[in-house]
Amino acid sequence: MKLAASLVALILGAGAADAAVCVMYEHSDYRGATYGIAANRSVPWVGQAWNDKVSSARSPRNCKLVLYQHKNFAGNRRVIDGALSHVGVLWNDQVSSAECICQQPLGLFVPAN
Repeated sequence: MKLAASLVALILGAGAADAAVCVMYEHSDYRGATYGIAANRSVPWVGQAWNDKVSSARSPRNCKLVLYQHKNFAGNRRVIDGALSHVGVLWNDQVSSAECICQQPLGLFVPAN
């Protein structure tokens, strides 16, 4: 397992496995405070400080950021694939939960335990 972690760090950069991959921004054009979600993590509620505050978002090439209108992945959803400088009039300040879904990078082999 230590070898697999070393391979991931070598390919993605040190600490990348623990770093936020998908990022939501308080304002359009990627401005203001940020809320990061690690790869393949779900956030059933963004918390009071972030509830209904997201205006722009980014996800890397191998990931999708799924935004939900309500807590616990309820209500309407919007999939962000790449960078979106403004989530749109209907989605601005509407996000209450989210998930960052990533595919394993091509060519990366991580052996099973």
